[in-house]
Amino acid sequence: MEVNVETRRCKKSGKFTLATLMGFIAVVGLLCLMINMAWQRTYGDFNDRSRLSFKTYAGRIGFAISLKSLNEPGNRLPLVNEYDEQGRPMHSWRVLLLPEMEAREFYDLYAFHEPWDSLHNLRLAENSLNYYESLFWQDDEANRKGLTPFRAIVSGDNKKTERLGDWGKNISKQNRPIIVLDFTNPVLWTQPDGITLEEIVSRVSLNDARMEGTLFIFADGSVKVLDEEDLVRLEAIAAEANGENAFDR
Repeated sequence: MEVNVETRRCKKSGKFTLATLMGFIAVVGLLCLMINMAWQRTYGDFNDRSRLSFKTYAGRIGFAISLKSLNEPGNRLPLVNEYDEQGRPMHSWRVLLLPEMEAREFYDLYAFHEPWDSLHNLRLAENSLNYYESLFWQDDEANRKGLTPFRAIVSGDNKKTERLGDWGKNISKQNRPIIVLDFTNPVLWTQPDGITLEEIVSRVSLNDARMEGTLFIFADGSVKVLDEEDLVRLEAIAAEANGENAFDR
C-alpha cells in the first residue's frame, strides 16, 4: 500500500509539473506576442513598397513647390510662412501650396484674413483631410490629430520674407534641402513652423526605420533619403560650406 501511495504522489507531482510548464510556456508566448506587437507599433513592418509610395508622395510635394515657383517673382521658391504687419506668423507654406496640391476647395474655404489658429481655421482643419499626412499606419493617430512630418528648413532668423531654400542661397538647388520628413517632431499641418539644418544634424542619428534614413525634398524638387554616411556632408552644408557636389551619387 505504501508503494502505491508514493507512486500516486509521484504521478500527482508529475502532472502538476507538466501543467506548470505548459502555463509557463503560455505566459512566455503571450509576452513574446506583446513585445512583438509593441515593436511593430513602434518600428513597424516597413517594406520597399511603402517607402517607394512615400517617396512618390514627397515628390508630388516637391513638384508642387516647383510649380508654384513659376508664378513667383523671379521664379523664386514660395514663402516659408506668411506674417501679419506685427510680424506674427499667420499661414504655413503647406496651406499656401494647396492649389498646386489640387486642394483648391480647402484653400478657398480657409480664412486668410484670420490666423491659422483662429476658431474657423482650426475647425476647418479638424473636419478636412490632412493633405500632408504620413502614409505609414504607425502614424494613424498623429494623422487623426492633423499632424504632419513635413517641415520646412529655415535659416532661424525669423525673417518675414524668408522663402524656402533662402538659408543656403550659395548652394546649388540639387544640393540644397528645403523640406525634411521629421517623424520625431510632427506639427499641425496648417501651423507655421520651421526647423534649422543645424537642429537636424545635431541629432544622434539620421536613421529612421520608416525610410531607412531621413527623407529630404531639395530645392530642385528632387527627393533623396540620406543616411549616416551623408551626415558629414550635411554638416558641411549646414556650415555653409561649398555643397556643389555634396549629394551627387
